[in-house]
Amino acid sequence: TGVWSTYAQHDVMESDGNGGWIRYTPAEGWFAYVEDENLFTAFIGTAWSDQTGMPTPGTSNLKVGIFQDHKSPGTNGGTATSGAQTTSTLNATVVNTLTGASLATNKVTLPAGTYWIKAMRAFNCGNTSASLYAKLYIVEDGIGTIATSLNTGSLNPGGAPTSGMVEAEVVYTFASAATVRIDHYGVASAGSVGLGSAVGSGTEVYASLMIVDMASLQGPIGTQGPQGADG
Repeated sequence: TGVWSTYAQHDVMESDGNGGWIRYTPAEGWFAYVEDENLFTAFIGTAWSDQTGMPTPGTSNLKVGIFQDHKSPGTNGGTATSGAQTTSTLNATVVNTLTGASLATNKVTLPAGTYWIKAMRAFNCGNTSASLYAKLYIVEDGIGTIATSLNTGSLNPGGAPTSGMVEAEVVYTFASAATVRIDHYGVASAGSVGLGSAVGSGTEVYASLMIVDMASLQGPIGTQGPQGADG
């Protein structure tokens, strides 16, 4: 009102040094710092919006679990049985930042979600012909196989045991909580070295199950939704 009647709400005023004022009409995207209130304000739409109380985006660290078969130094991997699909031992949690995941009785329990899963298994049960020595399965307990390895074969004319590693991986979505395990299959029986020979230096590792929560790869999440999204 009065001498200010020619100005509009939200205008920016600057002293002209001669007792008058210079008027600026803000546009979308203008940004200002209010010194005496120690805050930033932005012109959004048709009004200034003070940028206060903005929550810090929540962290979204990579969520991963590594579960392995550990044995004491000098201990072989165990007996391999010809023609049998057998559950691999998983008895050690190397790292686990997966929310709600746990290891028990050679199985990993996971909440519903989408995961990248990779399994590896040592074997040492070859024979004297070119054949399938070992195969690996990632199994959802109670549901069935969700991933299998490529066939692993080798020609070993000398007759000595053939050793190596077989692996399988998959990206899989569980609609509800699930229990995951590693199964392995071999075509030849072998004694205590059938599932790997001991090195004798440090903990012996014969199987490994690695799991990554795919939802944890999207970056920080704030009130506007995932980083880079429209909200």
